[in-house]
Amino acid sequence: MLILLLIFVMTMTFFGCENDNNNEKPVDPPGGNGFVPPDTPDDDLHYKSISNLSYGSDSKQTLEIRYPTYLDLLSNKVFIALFLGDTQSDNSHFDILIEELLDKSHLKFAAVIINYRTTNKTTEMLDDIYAAIDFLKTNATKYKFETTKLGIMGYSVGGYLSILYAYKEIASPIPVKFVLAQSAFTSISDPAFYSFDTTDNEKKDQLLTDRLALVSQLVGKPISLDDYNTYIAAGTGNLFEDLQDISVDSYYNLAYDTVIHLYHGIRDELYNIKIMQDFAANKSKVTLFTFNAEHDNLNDDETTMDVAIKKLQDIAESIFIKN
Repeated sequence: MLILLLIFVMTMTFFGCENDNNNEKPVDPPGGNGFVPPDTPDDDLHYKSISNLSYGSDSKQTLEIRYPTYLDLLSNKVFIALFLGDTQSDNSHFDILIEELLDKSHLKFAAVIINYRTTNKTTEMLDDIYAAIDFLKTNATKYKFETTKLGIMGYSVGGYLSILYAYKEIASPIPVKFVLAQSAFTSISDPAFYSFDTTDNEKKDQLLTDRLALVSQLVGKPISLDDYNTYIAAGTGNLFEDLQDISVDSYYNLAYDTVIHLYHGIRDELYNIKIMQDFAANKSKVTLFTFNAEHDNLNDDETTMDVAIKKLQDIAESIFIKN
């Protein structure tokens, strides 16, 4: 699972993946002794899957488990790698990365794609992630999961949530040992989050408008341009404090042992790379990998993809196999 998570780091443009197919009820009884075998895969896929598992009462609170076809699941437990997509429900990059890893890797992991309520504010999205992980731990016997540690991979807002969850939810049902975040951000109170690498003023204004709309969702209240100028740009007031409360830097702890890999394109105009550079600088266990790419196309270059997957495999083996 961890390995999957690692894969996130390198080549995904994935964030929250939504699926309204909620035809399956939560596992009953939870934690049962009978192993549930995955469905038989199609000939062109390199994995077996169990889809539409419900971890909550909302139709969007579902997950899918993908297992490697070569793994003898009846005699081996597998680590968990979580995948968090973006608020636009784009998980196509997940599909590419997961299939590559499950096909080529010798590591024992299962990929779990979590669908969560992306229209909710940050704290509620974190609650969904917690509930999904709790479901996986409760049903570990049923799905042959190793529950001592897991990895999370996320794209864009999904990457932000992955990092924030790892630092904020220290009492996670399954400890987070690795996070791979692509085209992500760590602070919504940092002025760099509202600056853009473009000389086109019209484009810059539009990007700022879109950024404030995103932050409004994350904080759970509308934020106008006047609010930005009065509070965020000035770094003062209750609104600014609210943004700090859901920024990763507010929870970062040097003593915490989560390994963080950040994958970012140097031509990303959407999320200023300075945010990731500042976060990685002088922080233990945080590494930034940069690529000559824009926001959402790290996986368009086959060579870049191969490099990313190799890095993920190395770190996954170090964290989940050797230790």
